[in-house]
Amino acid sequence: VRVVPDTFEEDRFQPGPAPVELRHRYGLSADAKVIFSVGRLAAGERYKGFDRIITALPEIARHHPTVHYLIAGRGDDQPRLEQLANTAGVRTRVTFAGFVPTVELCAHYQLCDVFAMPSTGEGFGIVFLEAMACGKPVLAGDQDGSTEPLMDGQLGALVDPTDVPAISITLSDLLAQRHPNRMLFDPTELRRRAVKEFGFGAFQRRVENSLASCTQRPL
Repeated sequence: VRVVPDTFEEDRFQPGPAPVELRHRYGLSADAKVIFSVGRLAAGERYKGFDRIITALPEIARHHPTVHYLIAGRGDDQPRLEQLANTAGVRTRVTFAGFVPTVELCAHYQLCDVFAMPSTGEGFGIVFLEAMACGKPVLAGDQDGSTEPLMDGQLGALVDPTDVPAISITLSDLLAQRHPNRMLFDPTELRRRAVKEFGFGAFQRRVENSLASCTQRPL
């Protein structure tokens, strides 16, 4: 058995300035620090950790008073997440964007300061690659397939996804650009590494090498 990691549409995702139109659409101030997540808001997929980011927001806001959490996606778990935001006192800091079409995804990555999904059950996570290709630092959990696209922390920040204080500290550090992995704050280099390791060319080479090794037979 040979495992070939997923790839992504690298040409569709590029670094760029935060789109002014999206700031207006979501009512974000020019100095807002934006954390972004994307995924289905389904009760059966609570492992993605959107609720843990909401729970961490009050502490993050102590260090970053303009922080805002933007969640793209829809599903039957949204009412619970909205109530959680109300209970935590951060409802005005959380925007549920609903379904975001693929043609707008790059702009949403460009809008954010950090992409975060502290999941406990991802098989891989193509969204991490898309965010990195847009030059954005990524936070993910260290207990599932998220470690693969982040190359065990080389390309992003890994945390215990069940540890809300750790999520809060790490997101605060990423927003302040204090994380020890300085490459996370170099959009050009982060994109280069993401494409080098997981772009379509890398995918092709892995498939070709796997097929070649499978077809070789000793004489």
